[in-house]
Amino acid sequence: KKADIRPAIKRKFIDDSSLQELNVITDVPVAFPQTNTFLFSYPLQKGDEVLLIFSERSLDKWLKDGKIVNPEDPRKFDLSDAIAVPILKPIGKGLKADSQHMLMQHGDSTFKMSKDGKLSIVGTSDLLQLLEDLCQACADILVNTKIGPQSPINMGTFLNIKSKIGGMKI
Repeated sequence: KKADIRPAIKRKFIDDSSLQELNVITDVPVAFPQTNTFLFSYPLQKGDEVLLIFSERSLDKWLKDGKIVNPEDPRKFDLSDAIAVPILKPIGKGLKADSQHMLMQHGDSTFKMSKDGKLSIVGTSDLLQLLEDLCQACADILVNTKIGPQSPINMGTFLNIKSKIGGMKI
C-alpha cells in the first residue's frame, strides 16, 4: 500500500525563477477506492504515473491510529504527507476509455458492461464462451434408451440458457 514516488513536476519558487527537481518521496500511501467492506485495487508497476495529493496537515498519527487525532506537527502541505492516487495519465498516454460502456482492462483481458447489463469478458479464457459451449454440449447429449439414442427432454432449456448467455455479449 506504499510506494516510492519521484515527482514529475519541478518545484518553482515564488521569489525567483529557479526550478528545483524534487527527490524521491518514500513510503507514500497509495489510495485505492475502498470502504470497510469494499476494495477496488489493481497492480501498479514501476514507472506508472500517479496523482500526488498533499495533505494540509501531518498524516503520520492518523495513518497509525485511523481515529480523530491532533496533528502534533506544524507542517502544512509537506512532501512527507503525500498520497498517491493512480488515476491520472498525461493526455494521449495509456489505454483509451469507452464512452458507451463500463470498461476494465488488464493485460489481454477486458471486462465490458453496457447500460442495459450486457456483459463481455474477453481474454485468454472467455467465461461466457465457455458457458455457451457447456450449454451446447449438454444439449447435444444423447441418452441411450430401449428405442435407441434420444436427446434429453430438457434440451430446450440448455439451448435457451445458451441463447441468454450469448445475449450478454456486447
